Amino acid sequence: MSRSTGPVGVRLGIVRGISYGMFGAPDSFVPEMRRLGGTLVRVYVYWSQVEPEPGRYDWTVVDAILGQLDPADEVWVTVCSSSPWATRHRTGFLPSSPAHDLRRYERFVSDLVTRCRGPVDYWQCRCSGAADTTCSQAMMAAFAGQGPAAPGTRPTDATSDETSSDTADVTSSETADGSLDAAPHATSDKAPPEAPDRRTMRTLYARMAQLPPQLRMFMEDCPPELAAKRDRINCRQIVTRNVLALAAGVTRTACWNLAPEIPGCRDRLNMMGFLFGKLALMDYDGTGLTRRHPSADTFALLAACLDGTSHVRRIDVGGRPDLYAFEVSRAGRGPLQVLWAAGDVFTGEDGPGVPVDWPWPHPTVHGLDAFGSRVPSNGTAAPCASAPRSHRCSSPQARRQYPGPEEMPGASGDAGERGRMGNQREAAGHACGSGG
Repeated sequence: MSRSTGPVGVRLGIVRGISYGMFGAPDSFVPEMRRLGGTLVRVYVYWSQVEPEPGRYDWTVVDAILGQLDPADEVWVTVCSSSPWATRHRTGFLPSSPAHDLRRYERFVSDLVTRCRGPVDYWQCRCSGAADTTCSQAMMAAFAGQGPAAPGTRPTDATSDETSSDTADVTSSETADGSLDAAPHATSDKAPPEAPDRRTMRTLYARMAQLPPQLRMFMEDCPPELAAKRDRINCRQIVTRNVLALAAGVTRTACWNLAPEIPGCRDRLNMMGFLFGKLALMDYDGTGLTRRHPSADTFALLAACLDGTSHVRRIDVGGRPDLYAFEVSRAGRGPLQVLWAAGDVFTGEDGPGVPVDWPWPHPTVHGLDAFGSRVPSNGTAAPCASAPRSHRCSSPQARRQYPGPEEMPGASGDAGERGRMGNQREAAGHACGSGG
């Protein structure tokens, strides 16, 4: 598989997670992303997965990724310097750390790039804190050895997306659920002490009833109304954060993340799950990645509305600092504007709707909120023939039942349909529509 030219335009992407193929057989995920409208795939690959022993290569995970790709997909691979034999911290998972021998790391990266040459658009190294610079230089050296860069073999500008511990005397071992247990080098007949992050989570759950709702909504088994509120917040932020980034000139975003990576695995003492678990767009139903959370429907709606987008521009709204308004330019499609009013992320949706008078020079207007429901709008006559019409838009309370994918305008519709808008109600805010 190869491309004749590099991808252009705006792309909304999705991250698979940090441990694809690490704790189970690599399964299908790219088609699932594609069905949500994702056109950029981000995935992590570990040195330990590719070269589990010196000189012995296992391409199972890499080939599973490559086998799912389509020429239209854009691919971002984060290469983690984690090895039970080649890195400073002896681990197959995390934390990543520098290689004992940078020449071995260069050879590993070179072999990986050779295997993937063509389908992968962006390469990123993940090492450990200040050592990222050294790993990045080694990765660049590996690329230099590949000859002239071709589409699909260019490193990203960023070299790391987070900092890991660089403590020299700590070894990490992974458990089946992906949690990390860290302990000093020692041998003992006693069971190792519980990891600090798990002790912290145990204490947190013991106090769950006394914790503020803004924290409890991230926890397992929280009240259903808090879980539903967290879903609504996630939906709204998928729209607002993407639109703000695109308006700032960003052309690639990657939503964290697609789904859990182990079917049926639930561990409420896992710190990673506590921080990021409820951001997942999908979940397993048995062994199939088929269950969509409300945020997945919102992502699909936004991707359909932004299909063909070349530019997003913020509109200056004089006298309304609370109002965010954006104009979206889409090739061959009708006009699209996105509006929302600022407010408190957690409590803002509890307030009354905020009507917005908005000039609209087109004969019709259609509005959707972040959940795919219609936003009512009332056109009023312009004061003179040459002036645009003004529409008053107001969205109902955001606490509503989520429509199914088949009921969501824009979730899976014709990308060329006119009069479609994905909008957003952030906290107390409202948004309204498009038309043609």
